[in-house]
Amino acid sequence: MKSKIVPIFVSHLVVAGIAWCAASYFSGNDADLIASKDAEIRALKDELAKRSQRQVRGNDARKRTASAPNARRENAPEADDANAEARREEMKKRFDSFRKIRRTAMVDRLALRLNLTEEQKARLLEHSETSEAEMRELMERAREARENGDESLQAELRERMRNANPEEYVLELLSDEQKAEYETYRQERATARAESAANMRLSMLQESIALSQDQKDRYFSEYANAALSAEGRVSQETEQEILKNVLTNDQYSVYQQQQESLEAAGFGRGGMRGGPRGGMGGEPPNGPRD
Repeated sequence: MKSKIVPIFVSHLVVAGIAWCAASYFSGNDADLIASKDAEIRALKDELAKRSQRQVRGNDARKRTASAPNARRENAPEADDANAEARREEMKKRFDSFRKIRRTAMVDRLALRLNLTEEQKARLLEHSETSEAEMRELMERAREARENGDESLQAELRERMRNANPEEYVLELLSDEQKAEYETYRQERATARAESAANMRLSMLQESIALSQDQKDRYFSEYANAALSAEGRVSQETEQEILKNVLTNDQYSVYQQQQESLEAAGFGRGGMRGGPRGGMGGEPPNGPRD
């Protein structure tokens, strides 16, 4: 009996030892596994934290980028106003420079033609600058009066501009001999302006109507004489009479149809009026007419 109990005890002891060993083994593996999982969790948390930080930085960057156009749009009116003001100032400087060059050239031409003294040249240049500034002021006031609907002031300013005669001061500076030469010069200048206006209108007419050489000469002569009599400004009524005298009935009918089409399109009847108006130093146009 005793001999049977010992083997059973031993076998149970062996089984218990194996179970203990297995438990110890698996317990050790579980600890390692837990430790490993903890490490993975910590690594994952670190990665998530890093990603979160990158996301925050990315959002901040996108917000700054998105706000930049808004800031530019908010500042755009001020920037546009500054740019427009700078352009106006630059344009004003250019016009002032051009006017100065033009005044100097005018005085130089008169000096050569009339044999002006240095004192006459200086006084004429100073007066030219002053009268030009006064005329610009009158024009600006007339523009403001028109915008404000002040017809009475408009009429007054137009009358003052029409009556302005800078040549009176020129004549006061000249000697009798110089005045005679200046009168010849004025007539030449008026003729040059009239011929320039006639050339311009003839060129425009030929773009729509084929003219013979005789018609070209007649139109040029009649228009230039009308412009000379009207100081360079030919009314539409006068031009219509010239056209009737020069064109055939068929040509005049075509011309009338073209003018009506232009008027219907909003361009007005007759196109540009008159011609270039030269200053005191104007010269005849170069080149023969077609």
